[in-house]
Amino acid sequence: MERDVSDTDSAAGTTVTGTANAALPANGNDVGCGTRGVKLAAAGVSKRFGGFVALRDVSIQVRERTIHSVIGPNGAGKTTLFNCLTGVVPPTSGVVMFEGRDITRMSVHRRARCGMARSFQVTNLFQNLSVIEGLRLAAQAKTGLATFDFFRPKERLVRAMSDAESVLAQLSLERWRDIKAGELSHGQQRILEVGLALASGSSTLLLDEPTAGMGVDDIEIMKQLVVALSRDHTIVLIEHNMNVVLNISTTITVMHQGSVLVEGPPEVVRSHPDVKAAYLGREC
Repeated sequence: MERDVSDTDSAAGTTVTGTANAALPANGNDVGCGTRGVKLAAAGVSKRFGGFVALRDVSIQVRERTIHSVIGPNGAGKTTLFNCLTGVVPPTSGVVMFEGRDITRMSVHRRARCGMARSFQVTNLFQNLSVIEGLRLAAQAKTGLATFDFFRPKERLVRAMSDAESVLAQLSLERWRDIKAGELSHGQQRILEVGLALASGSSTLLLDEPTAGMGVDDIEIMKQLVVALSRDHTIVLIEHNMNVVLNISTTITVMHQGSVLVEGPPEVVRSHPDVKAAYLGREC
């Protein structure tokens, strides 16, 4: 028998509804928030692993140059949604669009070429490379330089280094320029990982729990960095720190048991009775 996630929260006695499950626009620029069109979208995305349904009929629209946070308890389907959006796993059904283009079956590396970059829950860095070397490699990938292309134009290497230095300044990591990534603090490593995505030249950054394990001071630095990046980039965020989510998000999608519970600006999500009961507490 096929196992499915339920639409009903039996403990709370409330019906879980996918209020954000709207059809995709025909073109990514047809629907906007002011002058901001839809950058990344999913319509009716479902994902099954054998008899288990991890996602069911999930639809979201992420508008350009905004911070769109995806929240929910463990097992809600947040990371599976990220995996479908970035091509790590294909959806069982549904459509994923990026800048008005159907990328549902596109590979991870091709999506990266189109301008999508992602960080993971577990820090993934070149531990034995210096900070600047790691950033240079990310910037070098943007220029299309092959690893064993020994006849590359010198100017393109110079440009990659210039881009790396620029990102280094944005991250405020100049002091650690020549320090190995593995010798940085956990918070600095998380910030550097965002920098690698930034150096790749991506226009859309999907960040999976960027503040996980950070101290208070590092969390504030990450918040300021994400807000600054959203001026020129589209940010999609999985985050469990509700203070961070409510303070910096443009739009919040709340997931529950593989479906969308509610979606809207922070003030709407914060006051939604089901969200208050399930995640924020009755007194919020």
